[in-house]
Amino acid sequence: MKIRSGFLAIFFVAMIYGFFGVVVRFSSEAFGAYTQTVLRGVVAVIAAALIAKFSRSNLSIGLKPLLLVALQGTVFLISTIAFTYAVETVKISVAVFMIYVGSMTTSFFLGIFFFKEKINLTSIVSLLVVILGLLFTVQFNLTGLSIGALLGILCGVTDSFNNGLAKYLGNENKNTVSFYKFLFLSLVGLLGIFLIGETPFLVISPLAVAATVVFGLSLILVNNLLMIGFKKFDISLGQVVLSSEIFFSIFFGIIFFAEMPVWYELIGAVLIFSGASIANFDLDKIWQKIIKK
Repeated sequence: MKIRSGFLAIFFVAMIYGFFGVVVRFSSEAFGAYTQTVLRGVVAVIAAALIAKFSRSNLSIGLKPLLLVALQGTVFLISTIAFTYAVETVKISVAVFMIYVGSMTTSFFLGIFFFKEKINLTSIVSLLVVILGLLFTVQFNLTGLSIGALLGILCGVTDSFNNGLAKYLGNENKNTVSFYKFLFLSLVGLLGIFLIGETPFLVISPLAVAATVVFGLSLILVNNLLMIGFKKFDISLGQVVLSSEIFFSIFFGIIFFAEMPVWYELIGAVLIFSGASIANFDLDKIWQKIIKK
């Protein structure tokens, strides 16, 4: 089986996203929501600066790309904060469902109207299978939606814009984009801490510090992979692939916290993983071969 260009990069991001739930749980023991985000951003900025130093590359960037990167950093911050508050106010399964309602809908319109992407059999089938899987994870019960569900949608919408900007900035130096993206994220997040009066440090925990560092370093990898993946992959289809993070989050939950999923979550996870995997195939070519026989 030939793996489509860009698929693996986005698939690995989904795997990392699934692991983020583990490190967030550890870092939440010591830091507030904004503080976590700022600290991760600072780690990412330092890492990007060190990469630039040892690779002897500069961090210069044009004005237009800089403005787009600043927008991307701000959008990514909003997405992260919205997710944090969403999972604190509604069931995680409902929050994740609404995130992908927002992200897939936004990616669909971004793909068609901004990136001029065509809707094909692969995108339709993979999307339908993933939606079915998402419905299983919430037991087809979406009653009692609240501000948490709306925040989930906001998270999904802003995440799609983040991915769209990653696709648009695909030709820029990836490390330079990471440096300025997480610099702006840290600055805006720091402003948020002061505006809401968040208590930055709850307790002192070496494990939480380690988790935050791991998260921050992972952000550099994630940003690079997104730029590589979406440069070669449709944004609407790529968002479907990213939904496989639910499968990986369940897997890591079992490994690290012995959180065993119930039967409908397992079915949903398998369907989501299957739908994301379908995105690697060109179903239009396969269908044409079938009808010609």
